[in-house]
Amino acid sequence: FFFESEIVDYTEDIEHHENNVCVKRIVPCTYGCDTQNLWAEELEDHQKRLCPNRIITCPLGCKDSTVKAQDLERHKENDCIRRKVCCHLCGEELIFKFKKLHDNNK
Repeated sequence: FFFESEIVDYTEDIEHHENNVCVKRIVPCTYGCDTQNLWAEELEDHQKRLCPNRIITCPLGCKDSTVKAQDLERHKENDCIRRKVCCHLCGEELIFKFKKLHDNNK
């Protein structure tokens, strides 16, 4: 047997739980990706390992700290100063960072 005031309090507690505390509540990724139906309990792992918008370190060692996971391949192929390129004059493979120096010595 419940009093009306107890039911209201219980309902408010449930709403608070469902909207703010429940690990199964649906939350958006705070990195702004389009992942749908993400549970609150999944958010940390999603942002560390799966989110395409997470910032990662370039594996080529360029120290660029602004590479999004979804942009990594483009970064490695086109933007990274440590990517490998081929000299159009002699065919030698070298690191892009040193290409100008190499070209000036030809």
